[in-house]
Amino acid sequence: MMLVLSATAFPAAGLLPMKAGSAEQTKQTEPGTTGRSASNDVWPMFRHDAGNTGCSQFFAPNTNHLAWKHQIGTNIYQSTPILYADKLYISTNFNSKGPPKITNIFDTPPSSPSEFLQSLFEHKNNASPGLYCLDAKTGDQLWSRPMNTPTDPAIVDNKIYVTDTNLNTYMSELYCLDAATGNTIWQKSINSVVLSPTIVANEKIYLGGLDMSGYYGSVQCYDLSGNLLWNHPLQTYEALWFSAPAVSGNNIYFITSNIYSYYTGNLYCLNAATGQFLWSHPVFSFGYAYSLTPSAVCADANVYVVDFNIDTYEGSLICYNGTTGTPEWTCYLGGALSFASPTVCEDSVYLIATSVSSYENWLYRIDSTNGTYLWRVPLPYSSYFGFGSPICSADKILVSPGSYGGYSNELYCFEREDGMQDWQFMTDSYILGGPSIGNGRAYVADNAGNIYAFEDVLKVQAVLGGFLGVNALIQNTGNATLTNISWNISVVGGSLGMINRTGFGTIQELQAGKIRIIRLIPIIGLGNVEIIVKATMPDMSTIKKVKQGLVLGSVCLILR
Repeated sequence: MMLVLSATAFPAAGLLPMKAGSAEQTKQTEPGTTGRSASNDVWPMFRHDAGNTGCSQFFAPNTNHLAWKHQIGTNIYQSTPILYADKLYISTNFNSKGPPKITNIFDTPPSSPSEFLQSLFEHKNNASPGLYCLDAKTGDQLWSRPMNTPTDPAIVDNKIYVTDTNLNTYMSELYCLDAATGNTIWQKSINSVVLSPTIVANEKIYLGGLDMSGYYGSVQCYDLSGNLLWNHPLQTYEALWFSAPAVSGNNIYFITSNIYSYYTGNLYCLNAATGQFLWSHPVFSFGYAYSLTPSAVCADANVYVVDFNIDTYEGSLICYNGTTGTPEWTCYLGGALSFASPTVCEDSVYLIATSVSSYENWLYRIDSTNGTYLWRVPLPYSSYFGFGSPICSADKILVSPGSYGGYSNELYCFEREDGMQDWQFMTDSYILGGPSIGNGRAYVADNAGNIYAFEDVLKVQAVLGGFLGVNALIQNTGNATLTNISWNISVVGGSLGMINRTGFGTIQELQAGKIRIIRLIPIIGLGNVEIIVKATMPDMSTIKKVKQGLVLGSVCLILR
């Protein structure tokens, strides 16, 4: 027997699209000195945390429902939406679009260093570059601060740490701003131009700079008052090209690129407290030629980097011991080249690589413990080199495969477990930066200055136990009526596996803001059970919530 009852609740926003969902949407916090989740740290810096893992413990949307879109009135370049508490921060960044569409990547020389660097500081006459703050739930603009070339900021303890370029001196300024108002708390001059995103870890600020007169780079460390703690110079013509340092434990790791060699660079490890050199390895890097270098990624005392053998045309993902620099394992990708930072989540590494013969882009999943190849799936409609770095939620993978290539305006969502595509969304203009993930939401910006927020409009809000059965609350959080909602409840388990009940039905119409209670009865038995509630609509991904329960006779209790 199945009963359907009704109730009322609260409104929100619009309509829907395509495939499967996953687990219960609650936040899981993960403490640590690398900048992982604290109460307000939703996506507080470039790739979520100071280790550049690109991995959030929040759940991403199951559908591509557009909750809101906001136009800031100026171009946005290689920027990631930064999320702190209930606010979104976006910088317009340097005027860098990456390369044109590439047909023969090794025979396409880049512009000269002086031409390239000069172009970074150019903006349209009507442009309003700066740092913008929006309400993350509604998209309403709260404030903006005019700046020249603000990089991706880092936000810690209600303070924004961000760099900008003084166009008179071609040197950067390091700012500490109030996250609520954007007002200056302090400002310090830097004797180089900072190209890297700002990384904060262990009460220190880490930046990658370039001396414009001598063309040599450096990595710098400041305290949270803006005092320089150490400066580590690099070789002439070597710098971090839009690549972020990664901090884990006592060490800092970063990848450089050489201005004149086009595809050589180094992976460095320094002492994070003193800047003392510990070890380095040569790595392949197209950083200068293509306006970015993939960032090193730290997780579980290891460092993950992509590499490519220019002689054999063979790509690889390498895992180094973070302390000794000894390779732990190498996963060979065959004739594929990766321009992107890998993402490390739990026991898996995800990355994009491109075939150097067919120019097809692939999304890979690799075992992070031993480098075992798990699967790869093609990225649709991409026939050029992919520069996009994937990011992960608790259940999904988000990626714009042409990021930094200047041609993709599509955001894709895949299942973390098997790589099945859930949804895709086409933005108004191409995407140069990366997406970010909030609590049940995803965000991305395009070059035309649009910021997009995605959130499911149909939700399983709660799963409740009770006498004789299980109840679930299905809500329409949008502002339009939904129709033909199919639902399914299954309860499986119990002593000796004796409980196996499934019920299903259809909600013909659910008005905006309303909740419908669905119920599966009877459930009688003894023991632990798994409760799975699913709901879907035509042309929409399935949403799913999973709970663990305990059945005691005719009473079902929800455990977690």
